[in-house]
Amino acid sequence: MAFRRVKAGQTPGFPRFKAAKRFSGFAYPDPAGWKLMEHGGSGATLRLGSGKDAMSIRARGRHRFGPSARPNDITLTRKNGAWFYAMLRTGTHYQDKSVDYEALSVARNAPRWIKMLKKHGFMDQPATT
Repeated sequence: MAFRRVKAGQTPGFPRFKAAKRFSGFAYPDPAGWKLMEHGGSGATLRLGSGKDAMSIRARGRHRFGPSARPNDITLTRKNGAWFYAMLRTGTHYQDKSVDYEALSVARNAPRWIKMLKKHGFMDQPATT
């Protein structure tokens, strides 16, 4: 709305106040702005920001990416007055070793693929007798 007013030559106005309850959390899509400080093998502290205004969140356990890997994405959410965070490493997705994801994808999508192949003439319609 402020940009519309500027284009029209009017005063831009002020942004609306948004209550904290409106947002359940936020994300840091890269390592800038936060730091994970590990304390041995039992826990860590997540530090957001810098200087005297920095926010610290205690963490239990340790990330499961391996000892040399470093997470590079973090999502913070607030539930019941407490902060929770999830760390991710770009390019690595959890996959259960007991599930055949390729077969699952084919089984789920095959009817749709066959329908489109028939529709566009790449597959013959079955002959009816």
